[in-house]
Amino acid sequence: SQVLAKVPDVPCIVIVRDPRAVLWSWAKRSGLGVQKWVKEHLDSHCERYLSYANGWKEAVENGLGDQILLIQYESLCINPVDNARKIFEFIGLEFDNSYLHFQEESKKFDNVYNDTVSSSYINEYKDKFSQETCTQILDKTAEFQDWFFNIN
Repeated sequence: SQVLAKVPDVPCIVIVRDPRAVLWSWAKRSGLGVQKWVKEHLDSHCERYLSYANGWKEAVENGLGDQILLIQYESLCINPVDNARKIFEFIGLEFDNSYLHFQEESKKFDNVYNDTVSSSYINEYKDKFSQETCTQILDKTAEFQDWFFNIN
């Protein structure tokens, strides 16, 4: 809210991701084993996730919702053209499909998996976290259940 209030005419794009995927990303980067990370960090990282989500919620409650476009990461990965068009329209620019393809040099970064937007990694947590851990994460972040992602 504080940042957006200082720049009232600047659009803000918020990309949200399913909390299980976000927490898996944090766990993976911790260098700890999954069991140890869950035992020692699950609660605090759910709170961290909620702090980001509550920042968005506060901005909307403070009347800044028209300045914010919320995009679900998983939806962006599955349907990149429509979501990218929505983003470009929101910021007042024309979109070109070529924007979704990245140069060869971008592969030097560990978090870039291909030369385009991919849905390959949106459910990676399912193979890493137990069902019990996933349920705990969903329970702790239930206030933002609209951000949960399930492939039907």
